[in-house]
Amino acid sequence: MAPFELSSLELLLKQRCDFSNPLCRNRVSMKNTKCRRRMLMKRRARSDRSNIRARNAIERKVRILKKLINPKGEFMGVERLFMETADYIVALQMRVKVMQIMVNVLAGSE
Repeated sequence: MAPFELSSLELLLKQRCDFSNPLCRNRVSMKNTKCRRRMLMKRRARSDRSNIRARNAIERKVRILKKLINPKGEFMGVERLFMETADYIVALQMRVKVMQIMVNVLAGSE
């Protein structure tokens, strides 16, 4: 071995290494893999938390809607709840139209 060449062990002990050496290349790629795994695990955990928050927010809004539409508290699935909500909105629109007509008729009689 020439005096200026480094052994594989010396390459591994140094911070900087030549990427043509397979031992050094494996070491660097293992470091990168560990880092990627940690990052992926953190991202998954974060996205799971956001999914849980979103699910909780939706469930909370559905509960509030049930209280508005179904004050008696009888059991109602989400599909039926949405149908009842649509019917309720149509009924409210009709009430508004009737009140507008009443206002126009009463304003014209004065």
